[in-house]
Amino acid sequence: MITVIPVGPICGDSGKIIKVVIQYFCAAFQVLLDFLCFLLLYGSGWVLFFMYYVSVYTAVQDVVEPRLRATAMAVYFAAQYLVGSTLGTTLVGGLSDFFAKQEMVAAGAVAMTDAFKGLGLHFAMFMVPLMLLVTGLVLLMASRSFVGDVGRLERTVQASKINHDALKHTDLTCA
Repeated sequence: MITVIPVGPICGDSGKIIKVVIQYFCAAFQVLLDFLCFLLLYGSGWVLFFMYYVSVYTAVQDVVEPRLRATAMAVYFAAQYLVGSTLGTTLVGGLSDFFAKQEMVAAGAVAMTDAFKGLGLHFAMFMVPLMLLVTGLVLLMASRSFVGDVGRLERTVQASKINHDALKHTDLTCA
């Protein structure tokens, strides 16, 4: 919608051109502002999303013995992708169907329509931020014991090095 800016009496017929130019710059400024807000919000979410990977992968490596690190990462990836991806999509799909059925019954309809399916999916997708919140709380609880776990690992590795060095210097020859 074009708004009327009262510049006509001041500028005559050229006032119409000035109005269009001012409106164009106002619209361009609004688009630029919206784009910058999008970049700020999306970029922040993206950074926070990848902070999870950077912190969790290194934490797993820091609390596991060096000889078991590959196995620990394999178990972690198996749990994350097999359990998380499989059960996550199945759970959201099941909830979507459940909520769609609830909306259909509440409306008194007898046939499932795309509108009910859309509402069901809309409500089911609330599980995603809820699970992200649960994940954040679990990571917060895990962070409370992280320093102690790393310390225990370092003591265990140091003790095994001492035992290994002692075995290397033991005289195993038969008399």
